Amino acid sequence: MTHDHGPTEEKPFQHPFMQQQLGSMYPTHSPGSVILVLFFVAIIFIPVGVSVVFLSDQIFELDIRYDDINECKYNPDSGAFSFPFDNATVQQGCRTRTKFTIDKSLSPPIYMYYRIVGFHQNYRQYAKSRDDNQLGGAIDDISDDCWPFEHPGQYAGDESKSLSITVEDDDGSSVVEQKTYDDMVYNPCGSIAWSMFNDTLSIYKIPDGTTVNRNATDLPKQASLMCNGSGFDENGDSTSSNENCVKKGIALDPDVENRFKLPSKYTSTQWSRAGHNTSDPFLSEGYYAHEPGHKLPNVTDEDLMVWMRTAGLPDFRKLYRKIDATLIPGDYLLAVDEFFDTTSFGAEKHLILATTSGFGGRNFVLGIALIVLGCVAFVLAVAFIAITIVKKSSTK
Repeated sequence: MTHDHGPTEEKPFQHPFMQQQLGSMYPTHSPGSVILVLFFVAIIFIPVGVSVVFLSDQIFELDIRYDDINECKYNPDSGAFSFPFDNATVQQGCRTRTKFTIDKSLSPPIYMYYRIVGFHQNYRQYAKSRDDNQLGGAIDDISDDCWPFEHPGQYAGDESKSLSITVEDDDGSSVVEQKTYDDMVYNPCGSIAWSMFNDTLSIYKIPDGTTVNRNATDLPKQASLMCNGSGFDENGDSTSSNENCVKKGIALDPDVENRFKLPSKYTSTQWSRAGHNTSDPFLSEGYYAHEPGHKLPNVTDEDLMVWMRTAGLPDFRKLYRKIDATLIPGDYLLAVDEFFDTTSFGAEKHLILATTSGFGGRNFVLGIALIVLGCVAFVLAVAFIAITIVKKSSTK
């Protein structure tokens, strides 16, 4: 009588890798090699940490808060600055003046930063509200992540508004196209570009002891311009006679060279700073829809590139300008044209003047961390030496 045991069971695959029988190495370190490595770490980290702390202490840094001087809020119908719009006059912004003192001579380069406290650029929906392909020069298929600044009127709920745009046909003749706001797309789109920091910060050297009116229209007598923050075009070239500060170079090279490019040609559906020959006054001036005075940024503007590098914390600073002149000790005037409203949501705005060292900016945390790690390595090395001596003496 025979028994059917079913299909023959296959043996496991006999291979060292499958059976976890590969040769392995278990390195063991001698006490001497471990002690040498720890001493090496201590010898390197402690002097470098002391150097970082020393150089950080030598770095000049001055923080000047200015949003609390006039507590400027956005108001489309009133402000310190007037400009014509659609056969009317629009007033916006605040003129803010404050005095500060530098107590030692500062050699160039001197870096101007704006610091914002209480602005959450890392909020998920805000941080993704952009279209990197569009920023690189593409004009097709704008990302839905740009909501609510993908189309004109989207934020205000007025996407059905119609307008006429005059464009050139292929043969050079003028053609009038009928569009609605929903047919158009912002370039650049998204909340990050819409909320770009747009205060202008300027610095003047003034005679010591000068009294400064916080919202004066005129500058103090004998005020000497050190940096005109608004004296640059969108290519970063100076438009004023003052060459003491520069704008080119504030953004990272990959952004300038690769990531931010203008399209080869704006189509009739592109709502941009360049504007159009149109019946719509907002588009013709390059303003956001229903926001007179609020221009769309230019994609190749380095100020935009800096702003688009979203910060991970709600207290951040971003590079604004670089001063290439020596600042002598004495009184200075910070003149601000304020348009960026932080007062309405309780945030703060600051100007920071800072110098650097070979290790970069001020960084006490790094220096102290290196010193602590070096000291720990030194203590461990001494402890291992003591343990080694005790063990050798006990085995005799």
